Amino acid sequence: MANGPVCMIGKGSSPDLVCLIDGDGDGRFEPENNDADSYYVTTAAGDGHQVTPSDERVEAALQRLGATRLSGSMDHLGKLIDYANTEIRDEASCANARTLIDKIRTQSDPKVRQEIAFRLHDYKECHEAMIELMETLEADADENTRGKAAASLGFIGNRLAIPALLAATGDKSPVVRERAASALGALKAAEAVPQLVKMLDDESKGVQIGVANALGDIGDRSALPALQKKYDRTMTAADSVQDRYIQEIHYRVGYAIEKLSRFHG
Repeated sequence: MANGPVCMIGKGSSPDLVCLIDGDGDGRFEPENNDADSYYVTTAAGDGHQVTPSDERVEAALQRLGATRLSGSMDHLGKLIDYANTEIRDEASCANARTLIDKIRTQSDPKVRQEIAFRLHDYKECHEAMIELMETLEADADENTRGKAAASLGFIGNRLAIPALLAATGDKSPVVRERAASALGALKAAEAVPQLVKMLDDESKGVQIGVANALGDIGDRSALPALQKKYDRTMTAADSVQDRYIQEIHYRVGYAIEKLSRFHG
């Protein structure tokens, strides 16, 4: 057995969890009669006793699992999430997220930070993950990392992120502006419509496409006049210029108009 905290699934199809609870030996951690709210912990010495999810030893074990860098611990922690009850699952998820948060704060490689920013959307039940993504969106030096953070906030779907995403629509990077607009669409943020309407004429054609999609997703009819004007302008351009971006903008704006009309027809 390796030194330090470990948690792994028992053999076969049994959902038993073998965990280091107190740091002084192996222990079997399993539901009592398949009741997810009550557990027996049997230490290596064989003495068994009942614990609940709030037992401080269980919480301490989860915290140690989240902090460890032992090979495979992240995978084992993910398996724990699959089998434990809601309280333990949420704490395990946050322990896992904290490991990623620590890494994104100290990692100098932007590609690694991008990957972490994307992975953090898996932890929507952990408020700390959303806070870290908002901070990353505001302050990370790498545009693609900021863009991944914006996208993850859209996937998480918490409306508390709307102010941060609105601020990001003014980012100097078109990658970030487009991802922020898309995330606002995913959140159906009607309060973002005035800003998104202005962005229909963004200098980046990619941003214009993202904004048209977002306005269609939000479904607020107040955007219809601006969308119609954009549609009319791009119709002429799409017919006269062989520019796939112009043609795509025209199509996306038209589709947004159709969606808004269908929502309220």
